[in-house]
Amino acid sequence: MKFLIYRLFRRIPFTKDFTRRVESRMTILYPGSRSYIFKKTEETLIRIVLFSGLVVGGMMMFADLSLYYFL
Repeated sequence: MKFLIYRLFRRIPFTKDFTRRVESRMTILYPGSRSYIFKKTEETLIRIVLFSGLVVGGMMMFADLSLYYFL
């Protein structure tokens, strides 16, 4: 079950390139072993997904669930 989120993001076609981009930036910022890079990439992906979910939820909450204001 190690690096489950990382492997999931690498297999989804829509997030594959994004995961590669984040991983390459983590390699530059945190040089180290491969497993350490995977761990930092996974942590960053989780933060991005949670923050994006909060932003979308906040937008929907303040838009009174109207698609006109949401889009």
